[in-house]
Amino acid sequence: MAMNAGIPGREVKDVVREIEVISPTGREVRHIPRAELRFVYRALRGLAPGSVILSALFSVTLSDTGSVRAEVDRLLAARSKSQPLNVPSCGSVFVNPPGDFAGRLIEAAGLKGHRLGGAEISPVHANFIANRGGATAADVLALIREAQAAVWRTAGVRLIPEVRVIGGKP
Repeated sequence: MAMNAGIPGREVKDVVREIEVISPTGREVRHIPRAELRFVYRALRGLAPGSVILSALFSVTLSDTGSVRAEVDRLLAARSKSQPLNVPSCGSVFVNPPGDFAGRLIEAAGLKGHRLGGAEISPVHANFIANRGGATAADVLALIREAQAAVWRTAGVRLIPEVRVIGGKP
């Protein structure tokens, strides 16, 4: 799986023209055009497990610096009101389930602001786990499991992690 990062209304898939991928064995490098790429919400499907994206070719539209800066400032201002940008976090933790929002479900389960060690389910946005100082990977993984269990118990919804965990399972 590869990420398809995005902001409201736009994702990386919207501007990718092609990618360069090396096979899991390291013996074959392929250029895959946009038409053959299978982007889905926050992911790119269809690459062989263990493949590595080496590069990407993007199609962009030139804009003046002032317009770009104004758009970035607007997006950052909006994010600062709804996301915990002032503390380290692993970003959005769970994929939004169809027709709902992971943060809303976690908050409804009563976990907004819940802490375990140095990790905290953000009081700003419950789909973010923030490092309030000294958080360990074990703290974060335990909060992920607690959120999944609480949302399953209260709403009957299975939260699927959006973050990629290397070396363990959430």
